[in-house]
Amino acid sequence: MALRFKQVNDEEVAALKDASENLNTRKSTVNWVRVFEKWCDENGLEKNPEKVAPEQLDKVLERFFASLRKQDGTDYELGSLKVMQAALDRHLKEKSYSFSIIKDREFFNS
Repeated sequence: MALRFKQVNDEEVAALKDASENLNTRKSTVNWVRVFEKWCDENGLEKNPEKVAPEQLDKVLERFFASLRKQDGTDYELGSLKVMQAALDRHLKEKSYSFSIIKDREFFNS
């Protein structure tokens, strides 16, 4: 009789997690993190958000979201801003940041 539960190691668990992530979600995260990093470079700010304290990161994100425009200079739709916010939140979660920029009150302003 076959065993119902397979023994798995950490590498197999990590591989399953990687395989389960949607490719478009990954691309979105990479894209929006890249946009944020470019904005930080242009404004002389720390481009690794996981290294910034929540109170300061909230202020940085507030300015980032307010100043961001499409390449043609038009405003982003609210849905696009939410996708961007979710992408940055995923990035921070991957970097073991202790807060969520979507859920935690420390990020109320942004």
